[in-house]
Amino acid sequence: MLEAKSTQEILEGIIGRKPPLVLLRRIGEMIAKELESYLQKTCGITLSQFATLAILYHAMGRGERIPLSELAENLTVTKGNVTGLIDRLRAQKYVRRIRDRNDRRRILVTITPEGAAKFESSIPHHKKFMQSVIGAILTHEERTQLHRLLKKIDEKLPTVLKEVKNKLETEEV
Repeated sequence: MLEAKSTQEILEGIIGRKPPLVLLRRIGEMIAKELESYLQKTCGITLSQFATLAILYHAMGRGERIPLSELAENLTVTKGNVTGLIDRLRAQKYVRRIRDRNDRRRILVTITPEGAAKFESSIPHHKKFMQSVIGAILTHEERTQLHRLLKKIDEKLPTVLKEVKNKLETEEV
């Protein structure tokens, strides 16, 4: 009788180790779970709320308001998810919704002074957690190298994915 194997076991059999994408996803999920818990205990906000406030805070610094659709894209969630997230932040008076003057159908989001203060007070907690976790694993040099490599992938990935997709769609398997 054949034993059922997981996708991960099959991939490890093919390439001899855990695929980088599996490792990145696993690491991200583990850190996010613990960081979520830490931010809720120390700051009273979720990781998603922290990320949303970060995006809106930086937009405020550029004098911009963010459309809901762009916020959803930046957070890699659906528009429905971001609507609920904004509703909760709005109830706490951390964000405001504003109709676009040029297109009344479009909703823009901006951070309030209370939201900016909440974000600013949460930054040291986020930084302390991340430095404690990653600092316990990697040296300063390794952290610098990891950041450089991840930034390179992040910058080049959209273009490479388009090129690979186009190439694979024209090739026969």
